[in-house]
Amino acid sequence: MFNRKPSLVWSAKEEAALKKVMDTDEEDWLLLEDYYKHEGENLVFLRTGIITLLNNWSNDIGWAMKWRNASKPKEEDTTHLFPGMAKYRQR
Repeated sequence: MFNRKPSLVWSAKEEAALKKVMDTDEEDWLLLEDYYKHEGENLVFLRTGIITLLNNWSNDIGWAMKWRNASKPKEEDTTHLFPGMAKYRQR
């Protein structure tokens, strides 16, 4: 991600920003990673630098959640004018 070599040393600002987001739930970490992997698929915005991502962490998690929800197939509406009709629709 961000075309950074694994051997690149992090700056003091990057390390400080990373420490601020370390308590993020694993689910949110994985969601954000998935969001960035799907570049170009209904994404609102992708950061181009690690420090910018870390400084806007909660916003990006929010965008990733919206992206995930928009990517899910819509469930069929099960509310009916006549409640007893649901069993007949399933045939």
